[in-house]
Amino acid sequence: MVTYPLLFWLPLFFQAIFLATPLRSAVLILPLCCSLIGFSLLSGILLGRIKRSRLHLRFAWVPITVGLGLNSLWDGSTSIAEMAGFQIMAGGGIGILFTASPLIMQASVENADDQGLSVGILVCFRLFGGLIGLAMGSTAFSSVFSRSIASVGTLPTNVVVQQDPSPALGFIPDLRGLNLAPQARDEVQKVYLDAMRVVWYVLAGFSCLGFITSLFVQELPLNKEDVGQQHLEKWV
Repeated sequence: MVTYPLLFWLPLFFQAIFLATPLRSAVLILPLCCSLIGFSLLSGILLGRIKRSRLHLRFAWVPITVGLGLNSLWDGSTSIAEMAGFQIMAGGGIGILFTASPLIMQASVENADDQGLSVGILVCFRLFGGLIGLAMGSTAFSSVFSRSIASVGTLPTNVVVQQDPSPALGFIPDLRGLNLAPQARDEVQKVYLDAMRVVWYVLAGFSCLGFITSLFVQELPLNKEDVGQQHLEKWV
C-alpha cells in the first residue's frame, strides 16, 4: 500500500513541481531505489545474526512513516539533498520489510513443504495492497485537484485541466511547454503540489497502520532446520 504508490507518484511529483523531464525524474528517485536495495541486503545480514524478526518489523515502519510525512514539506524550493534524505529514510524502511517479511512468512509454517505457499500468499497480499494504495492515492489526488483547480482564476484554453480535471496526470508532461505567465504557472503548480501533498498524508497513514499491525506479530524462531519432500533443508 506504500511502495507501489510511492514509486508511481514520486516521478510525477518531480515533473509537476520541478518541471523535470521524465528522464531526470527517474534519476531523482535513485536515492529511494538505492537505499531500498542497500537496506534490503543489510537487513538480511542483521536478521541472520540477531534472530529478532519482530524487532525488524517494528523498526522498519518508523523511518517509512517519518520519511513519507516529511515529504509533505516539499515544494518548489526544496533542495536536492533534502529530497534525497527523505527518500533514503523511506527506502531504507521498505528495504528492511522486503527482506524480513519473506523470512518471517517461511518461519511461520510448521511444514517445510508449505514455504512456497506462504511466500506466494505474501506476494499476493503485496500486489493487492499495491492496488489499494494506488486507488486510494489517486482518489485523494483527484478530489483535492478538482476542488483546487476550480478556485484558480481564468487560465488560457490550453490549460485543459481547468475545464476537465480528469486528465490531470496526463497533462503533467505538458506543463514544461506551456506558454503561461509566471504567476499563472505558479498557480497551476501549487494546485498539483496541494493535491500530491495529500497523497503523502495518505501513504504516511498507511505506514502508521503498518506499524500498529506489527505490534501484534509474534516472535518466531528463525534458526529451525527441516527437510521437505524435495529434501531441501530449511535453514534461516
